[in-house]
Amino acid sequence: MDATTVDEQYLKIPKKFLLLSGLWPKQNHGKKYIFMCIVFLVSSTSVFVQFARVVREFTVKIIIEQLPFFISIVLMIIKESNYIVNAAKLTSLLNDLYKDCRLERAEEELSILKRYYRKGTLLASFYTINAYICSFLFIQVPWSARLINSFTSYNITAAVVVPGYYFVDEEKFNTFIIIHGSMSVLVLMVVFLACDTTYMILVQHACGLFAIAGYRFKYAIQNDSSDKNYTEYWLNETYRNVRFSIQGHQHAIRYVKQIDEAHGRYFFFCLGIVILTFSITLIRITLSSSNLDFYRDISFLLCQLIHLFVITIQGQFVIDSCNEIHEMMYESLWYKGATKVQALYVLALRRNLTPPSLSAGGLIPLNMQCFSEIVKMSISYYTVLKTT
Repeated sequence: MDATTVDEQYLKIPKKFLLLSGLWPKQNHGKKYIFMCIVFLVSSTSVFVQFARVVREFTVKIIIEQLPFFISIVLMIIKESNYIVNAAKLTSLLNDLYKDCRLERAEEELSILKRYYRKGTLLASFYTINAYICSFLFIQVPWSARLINSFTSYNITAAVVVPGYYFVDEEKFNTFIIIHGSMSVLVLMVVFLACDTTYMILVQHACGLFAIAGYRFKYAIQNDSSDKNYTEYWLNETYRNVRFSIQGHQHAIRYVKQIDEAHGRYFFFCLGIVILTFSITLIRITLSSSNLDFYRDISFLLCQLIHLFVITIQGQFVIDSCNEIHEMMYESLWYKGATKVQALYVLALRRNLTPPSLSAGGLIPLNMQCFSEIVKMSISYYTVLKTT
């Protein structure tokens, strides 16, 4: 596969949003800085007006109402900043992906790689569709309220997308305030999709590398019953195949470590923010009086759950891939190899006992157990906050 094929078939979604957020490595520098400025201008003004509202109307109710929106924008800024700071690492990861795709491979190995790319594309498509739906549900609240108020006698108070204090007459400039809030949500969606879908594709590429290494280990020793089984040529060829498998395994391990280095610290802050916003959003849902506000908070809660699920399940994919390669080593015909070949299998199995993993700051392993623990912890904090 060449770079054009990879871009058009498997990197289409992340590339589009990386371009819109100014994070695509090969993007024209002028356009890159323009999009970055738009992201930081919209996000910083949104943070400012939200902070101004908290300072102006400092009550517990206002803090609970404002904090999820405020922290979400802050998290978006952290995502954008992380990819800017780690631009060289992102470029290296993408270059390695292109390089792995250009290598001449057996048809079976190429089909394995394509299968994982399709899996990553499917996950990215699902995540994108969910983001579009939730963003629409979020943005339509003030417009629906205005439409209902104009055609009926109801007086629904859902005036803005993101609450904040704008230092102007909010009734007079209500349309501009709604547009600013809508832009904040759209920018948030673009940055989240850019970073998270890229992360998905990179992890699926790493899982594909593990699967290819496992395939090589499994079929490194051929089941040949002829009398030439143990000729010098056969022994050397088998030894070379196992060494080639180990090199592929080491490359996959290095790739996972690169992904972890580029995302680890950011994920540490991300998980803490998710716990806080999840707990407070649950409180907002219980306190919502307007039906429109209730639907908005539900969509916001759904976005947080899916975002957390996407981050943690990628780590689970890596764990499962390492377990699969372990099983493939056992399924190989290692017992028919020479002593030095069997020694290589033992070393490979020993190395796989401490597999690489994705983590949050090197402290919290990302897997489905982490997902369930964070959800339980958030609900516990919600219970404590509600009672107090």
